[in-house]
Amino acid sequence: MVFLMRHGEKAKDDPKDPTLTPEGTARAEATSRMLAKAGITHVFATEYRRTQATVAPLAKALGLTVTNLSSKEPTATADAIRALPPVREATRTKDPGDVAIDAAHRSAAGPARKSSVPVSRPA
Repeated sequence: MVFLMRHGEKAKDDPKDPTLTPEGTARAEATSRMLAKAGITHVFATEYRRTQATVAPLAKALGLTVTNLSSKEPTATADAIRALPPVREATRTKDPGDVAIDAAHRSAAGPARKSSVPVSRPA
């Protein structure tokens, strides 16, 4: 399973790489609380501060490292998802396999949404 999300509301502090507004930070923290028990095993984000800050609370709460994906590589997200280990069909009800979340800029997330990446793959 993969959650795709857009970064939180961006500030106007840097036109090329803005941080999050207080509302964006609050949304990132709310998302962290909401997904804390979703079984997430991988956290992906583009190199921008706003995407990093969007997933940082969740990664910290889960003790996971954020994997940086280049926004300049249109297939980076889809490739990272394809590289996840397959879901184990026989144990699906007890072990859902790998669950990832990706916070990306609109232009980077688009190819993943349109790709033929399977949500689950039998082993």
